[in-house]
Amino acid sequence: MELDQQAVMKSKTGIGKLIRKEDAQELARPRKKRGAGETVGITLKLSPTYWRALHQEAMDEQTNITQLILGWLEESRRRKGLPPIEP
Repeated sequence: MELDQQAVMKSKTGIGKLIRKEDAQELARPRKKRGAGETVGITLKLSPTYWRALHQEAMDEQTNITQLILGWLEESRRRKGLPPIEP
């Protein structure tokens, strides 16, 4: 049986080639290491109104937003009788 040129091209390229390849193996993804570093960055998305209020609160307390949030977390844990977080 003879194949036309277009059928030959399809069999040598594209997804068909990958499917037929017997030695094709699924690549193992490297395991993500979220939270494994000394510090971890996060993104907090706020409306401008909430951001201004949070920023103003931090300014009033003469601190930054990160320290303000961490202080609130420690206070919440203390009220619940949980131990403080050891850095």
